Amino acid sequence: MAPTETDTPKRGTRPWVKGLLFASLALNLLVVGLVAGAVINGGPPGKRDAGYRDAAGPYMRAFSDDQRRTLRKNLRDGFKAGRDGRPAIMAGYQQGIAVLRADPFDPKPLEEILTEQARSGEERRLIAQGVMIEFIAQMDAAERQALADRLEEQIKRFKGRKKRD
Repeated sequence: MAPTETDTPKRGTRPWVKGLLFASLALNLLVVGLVAGAVINGGPPGKRDAGYRDAAGPYMRAFSDDQRRTLRKNLRDGFKAGRDGRPAIMAGYQQGIAVLRADPFDPKPLEEILTEQARSGEERRLIAQGVMIEFIAQMDAAERQALADRLEEQIKRFKGRKKRD
């Protein structure tokens, strides 16, 4: 007699594991989005002092508006020259969506996708860091002094905010 569906136990991923992996993916996407948005845009308009999401935040806010505009252009050019562009980033998310929808769920491909997205995010962070350092290296001593003064002010604001929290 051939086994029936009721005779063979189903082997699938437990629902809580799927939920945990989805939450992990969502958190990673949120972090990547926040960092990329802060680096490229210098923070949301009118809210540039609202958060210190990463080490680059205070530096970005310390640049003048004109410097920030030039730096954003340089960052976009640097990202375009990098290996991973927006199409590759979007392809990774599409792969993640396909893996999440697969039944039965296999966590291994999702782990590989998240690892690649983290590697790609780190690569973009290093590109941004290099662009910022090169931008600062082109400044004269007076411009660097003014930047240091504005950075010092950003740090004072951050310290004051921390005491209230």
